[in-house]
Amino acid sequence: MNAILRPQRWDSPFDDELNEEQVASILSLPAFVDIDSTRFPAQIPLVDIIANDARLVRFHRGDVVVREGDYGNSAFLVVDGSVCVVLTPGLPASILGRASKKRRGFFSALAQLWKNRNDVPEVRNLKGSDGSKAGSAEAETTRVDMARVASTQTTVQLNAGQIFGEIAAIARSPRTATILAAADATLLEIRWQGLRELRRYDTGWRERIDTAYRANALKQHLMEDSLFAQLSAEELDKVAAATLFETYGSLDWNVQFKRQQQNGTAKEIPIVTEGDYPDGLLMIRGGFAKVTRRIGNGERVLTYLSAGSVFGLGEFYRIWKGDADVAMRS
Repeated sequence: MNAILRPQRWDSPFDDELNEEQVASILSLPAFVDIDSTRFPAQIPLVDIIANDARLVRFHRGDVVVREGDYGNSAFLVVDGSVCVVLTPGLPASILGRASKKRRGFFSALAQLWKNRNDVPEVRNLKGSDGSKAGSAEAETTRVDMARVASTQTTVQLNAGQIFGEIAAIARSPRTATILAAADATLLEIRWQGLRELRRYDTGWRERIDTAYRANALKQHLMEDSLFAQLSAEELDKVAAATLFETYGSLDWNVQFKRQQQNGTAKEIPIVTEGDYPDGLLMIRGGFAKVTRRIGNGERVLTYLSAGSVFGLGEFYRIWKGDADVAMRS
């Protein structure tokens, strides 16, 4: 009989005090009740994703849930209460209890991902001042005056059943906004590995995440790129409508790659193969990609691509100019 191997991360559950009754209650929420659990593999059942990759956290009014610019490790579902998204003009770093950070270059960022780390971008302490599961490390020391926020900031309120932070978690990219507890609130926090499994095996969650990206982040990302910055709103809508949100490889690629190297089985997942017909322009939203060219029986690394890079623009231009014989050169 073959043993079913469960994910190694579950040896350290996100919340080791989450009990069966709480898990059942979470699965009865509208966000989960219609999920077809039979679509999940035996080694990654839905109930175990919730039990090991999620936790319930409480925030008090004014607590900082996530801060703009911090890298996302998890997404949140509002169970009860409400939170508010700070839009403009935005809260200064001094109010959020954070010093300004020096921008890192590409190789510095790559090295940071590669090496083993004991620290994480977002750290949450589950013990609040009242002894309940509560808030984040930021929230214990950073509580914002909500009256001041209301009078100086444009905000959007999110209520029970709404999800936020999923794009930053999936892409492992910086949070695009600061989110505060608008009232005392209970949130379900799902770490990125669990979110990845939900998106992979449930159509509803995949559509939810992809729709959220298209509605909330895609056009902003396009506008920030010099290729599309001069387009009108109507033209930008057309580009957004023709854009696909895709993921390749594993979000914990650095851990897996080092393990495979040690075993002599290192593999890389191709996104585009040299000689393929270019059917789209690739824009890197998060992570890193390697560009190579075949030389004899091997290949030579030409460059690395990171967030903000594009690939295939030259080939696309040739097609636009009427060249019918175009293939990816690397």
